[in-house]
Amino acid sequence: MNLIISKILYIILFIFILIFQTDCLQNKDIPPIIQKGVLDLNYWDFSHGYVPLKGEWEFYFNELLYPNDFNNRQIIPKNYLYSPSSWTENQLPSIGYATYRIKIIHLKYPQMIGFKIPYMNSSYRLFVNGELIARNGIVDTNPALSIPQHLPQIKILYNTSSEMEIVLQIANFTDNIGGIWDSILIGTEDQIIREFWISIGLELFFFGVILIMGFYHLFLYFFRNQEKASLYFGLFCLFIAIRILVTGEKHLIHLFPNFPWETHIKLEYLSIYLGLPAFSYFLFFSYNYSSKNLFHEHKKNLKNIFKDILSEEFYYPIIEFIFYFSLPFILITFFTKTTFFSKLLPIYQIFLVLSSIYLLYGIILATVKKKEGSIFSLIGIIIPFFTIINDILYAKKMIQTGYFIPLGIFMFILFQSLSLAYKFSLSFTQIETLTNHLKALLKSFEKFIPKQFLEFLNKHDITQVKIGDQIEKEMTVFFSDIRKFTFISEQLTPNDNFIFINKYFNFIEPIIESHNGFIDKYLGDGFMALFAHSPEDALKCSIDIQEKLKEFNQMLKEKNFEPIKVGIGIHTGRLILGVVGSENRMDTTVISDVVNTTSRLEKLNKDFGTDIIISEDSLKYIQNVHLYKLRYIGSVLLRGKTRSVRIYEVYNHYPQAVI
Repeated sequence: MNLIISKILYIILFIFILIFQTDCLQNKDIPPIIQKGVLDLNYWDFSHGYVPLKGEWEFYFNELLYPNDFNNRQIIPKNYLYSPSSWTENQLPSIGYATYRIKIIHLKYPQMIGFKIPYMNSSYRLFVNGELIARNGIVDTNPALSIPQHLPQIKILYNTSSEMEIVLQIANFTDNIGGIWDSILIGTEDQIIREFWISIGLELFFFGVILIMGFYHLFLYFFRNQEKASLYFGLFCLFIAIRILVTGEKHLIHLFPNFPWETHIKLEYLSIYLGLPAFSYFLFFSYNYSSKNLFHEHKKNLKNIFKDILSEEFYYPIIEFIFYFSLPFILITFFTKTTFFSKLLPIYQIFLVLSSIYLLYGIILATVKKKEGSIFSLIGIIIPFFTIINDILYAKKMIQTGYFIPLGIFMFILFQSLSLAYKFSLSFTQIETLTNHLKALLKSFEKFIPKQFLEFLNKHDITQVKIGDQIEKEMTVFFSDIRKFTFISEQLTPNDNFIFINKYFNFIEPIIESHNGFIDKYLGDGFMALFAHSPEDALKCSIDIQEKLKEFNQMLKEKNFEPIKVGIGIHTGRLILGVVGSENRMDTTVISDVVNTTSRLEKLNKDFGTDIIISEDSLKYIQNVHLYKLRYIGSVLLRGKTRSVRIYEVYNHYPQAVI
């Protein structure tokens, strides 16, 4: 984790070194500005860069003048207005129209000249040397005839004179701010086209990446709706993507020139009013969702609440307040005209700054507390902070780097996404570890309940088993017990007893399974096995055990232990396999008279001096009886039974002389 963070910090440092290194390499020449309506380019060469038309424009408020008006009559400029700015800032009414005019002198010619024209608020006509070269919407002195439009564009013309007159008409009847919001740029054809396409390319790149990130996180929430942080981050990305479409180069208007002007302005404002609450909820669900419960515990004690505000990052009541404070602005923007809702923006901007300070405090607090992924959120806040400082210094011509706020916003969203990705990565790692642990537990639990038992109950795994599960089935029960084990165990320590028994069972179990059976219960030195397919499987298994017991006894002889003998009883009948127990403890069991009968048959081996006893109820299902060596013992009435059982001894495993 520390290595990853270090690498990220090095990358950020490298980016800023590159930025300021570029600053040092760039030409420090500052473009001239307009003074008293005149821009003198005598000492400027466009090889140094394009020139923003900023400075003191001739200004005629509530006068719609054309180039011919300046040529046909002597109009003496009385007022100058610094551009870019709104005429509202100069204590003029926002609603109205105006004419701007400048003259450019000592312009090198002949050459192709380009103009990059931003949108004006809220419609304009631009004349160069008396020719209309660009327009947005319809400019008119009549509010009913004036139509607003925002559409940045470039225009290229061939200049054949050292002087150039620019006349700009602006009309605003739809917004609370009128005038020039951004400078018109003048330069060579290549400079302007390159600037325009770089601007469009970067914005579309940021739009595409942020939109994809937004949908990706929304899909994460769709497939796992517990991830509320993904939901709000996805929404935040969509709001930012929409804002990119309706600001800057106004891509939405380029795609749909007739898109309703007021709707597109509302989208611009709503992206702010919705973006702040969405980002706040993202941080809340990412780092301190538990503060909601904390608030409900402390809400009757103001002292505790004040303490929580300082000690808890993204405290629930404050995050809720951010949403409810934003809600009226959202509704007003939806249902009122631009001239009204746009007046409220300065109020929300103050709230936005205060909220941003609180959220930054929360991110720092989460980082100090080492909350998962918080370091990425902190880095994501720091980068835009530096880009804003850079852009302020660049705007004041103190440095020559360029505008980097779009990059700052992109990096901000990228690192917030990294924060979520890091949290998801940790969650997946924890889930993977937990899953492996649960698999190991499940595998261990399944050793206590045979998988064949689960199959009979039609259960996929042990987690599906519940008290009362049962099935009735005809099966063969197989009991086995070690003869004189008490005598053997007296010669062993308790630990050796366990070792001895476990070695014996490890030896026996593969034989049982190889004959389609499974051990249902371990009973001290004996066990009960079940055979579901055929009684013949149990019969073959009993013979196999007795024969292979010679191998086990050979192992015992090598360790100076007495050889053992085992008795086996086999009986077939209907039985019930099921789950019994209580809420906190349950076990599988077999309930049937067949079990008791088989157990007693196994014990009869001691009385008759036999190794294997099988009942006639089992033998009647065996087709090739002639293959087995059987001796009829007789009909016995077992203790507690009312019906006698015909039993046989199986002696295939005896030495040939005994047979």
